[in-house]
Amino acid sequence: MAVQTGVVEPIRKAGAGGEVRIIVELRTLFPGLGETIVTQEGVAAALRIEYNQAPMVGHEMFIRHLVAKKLDDHFYRSGVYVFAHVPRVLGSISFGEQDLRETYLYEWAFGRDGFS
Repeated sequence: MAVQTGVVEPIRKAGAGGEVRIIVELRTLFPGLGETIVTQEGVAAALRIEYNQAPMVGHEMFIRHLVAKKLDDHFYRSGVYVFAHVPRVLGSISFGEQDLRETYLYEWAFGRDGFS
């Protein structure tokens, strides 16, 4: 099996809440269920690191976000939404009992949350 190389460079810490902390990274390497995808073009990705290190929580949050994105895509394409609201989900990391990192990646949207 060939060794996959890619870019993973931290950009900045984006904050923390009650459930997670977020780190923004420039990435060309996206781990996921079963395989890793390596791209030529970098993406600003949010690494959502769970405080709850239960096994498989990284993959579980990936699937939840993916379902929300697919619904968002449907509503956008059918004209219910004028703009898509949910950022693209990019990958997940769930190493298991030996390595407790539980996280998933999604496309980072620069700016602030809230309303005008």
